[in-house]
Amino acid sequence: MDMAIIGQSQPRYSAYASEVRAEYSHVPWPMFCYYRARFLRATASQDRIFNTQHFRGLESTARANASREARLLELSMLASLAVAVDSIVVLVAVMLNIPTAFSVGASVLILRLLFWLAAERTLVPYPYASLPRALTAVFAASFNPPHAGHVALLRRLATTHARVYAVVSHNPSKTYAVSAEERATLLEAAVANEAWLRERVECVVVGGYVWRYALERRADFLFRGIRSWRDDGLAEKLLEALNIAGPLLLGPCRMPVPTRYLQADPRSAHISSSTVRRRIANSEPICDLVPACIHERVLAAYRH
Repeated sequence: MDMAIIGQSQPRYSAYASEVRAEYSHVPWPMFCYYRARFLRATASQDRIFNTQHFRGLESTARANASREARLLELSMLASLAVAVDSIVVLVAVMLNIPTAFSVGASVLILRLLFWLAAERTLVPYPYASLPRALTAVFAASFNPPHAGHVALLRRLATTHARVYAVVSHNPSKTYAVSAEERATLLEAAVANEAWLRERVECVVVGGYVWRYALERRADFLFRGIRSWRDDGLAEKLLEALNIAGPLLLGPCRMPVPTRYLQADPRSAHISSSTVRRRIANSEPICDLVPACIHERVLAAYRH
C-alpha cells in the first residue's frame, strides 16, 4: 500500500518527493541524491513493482515517476560534485600559482554563487520546511481572481506568522475587468470561511508600491507565490529588483523588506488566475480551481 504513491499522478508524486526530502533534510544533499536515485532505479528495474493485481494498473506510471526523479537526482548530484571539483581546482591553482586554471575555476564558482543568491536563497520549496518564522508577513498578488493555490499559501504563512497581510496589488494606470476592491472582497470571503485563518489574515488593496506598504507594516518578509522559475522566474526577479531599488532610491535610503518565494504545492501548481479566467471564458468548470465558498461569486464577477 505504501508503494502505491509511486504510481500516482505527476503532481501528487512530486509533492510526495518533496515530502521525502523534507523528512531526510538532515542528510547531505549529494548523499541523499545518490541513495535515493539508487533506490528509485532499483524500483523501476523490477519486473513487477506491485505484487497485487489491484495496483497492477499503476505499473507504467510508477516506472515513469521513479525514472524521472532518479534522473533529476543524478543530474543534481553531478552538479554538486562539479562545484566541489571546481573548488578543488581553484585551491590547487592558488597553491601552484596557475593563473588560467584559477580564473576559469573562480568564474564558475562566482556564477554558481550568483545563481544561489538570485534564485535558490530566496526560494522556499514545498513542503516549506525552511519557511522562516516571524511576526509579520506581506503576501502580494493580483488575486485576479483568488484561487485555491492562493488560499493554500495563506494557510501556510498563517502557521508561521502572527499577522499576514494579503495585498491585492494593482496598477492604477491599468484597467481591470474586475476591480481590486471586488477581488479583495472575494479573497476576504475565502479567508473568512476558516475562522482561524480569518484571525490572522487581513486582506487589503494597495495601489501604490507594495514595498512601501511592507515597510509601513514593518513586515519581516514580503512573500510571492511561484509555480516554477521557468514559468514565473524572470518576471518575479524583475519585480524583486524594483522592490529592492525602491526603498533605497525613493525611501530614501531605507532597507528593503526581503522577498521570499513560496513554491506552489506540486498538486496545485497548475492553478493560476489566468487559467481560471480562461476556463470561465470558455464556459468550462472551475470548481477544482477556486474555493467552493466563492465559486459562484467568482463566476458572477468574471462572466462577461
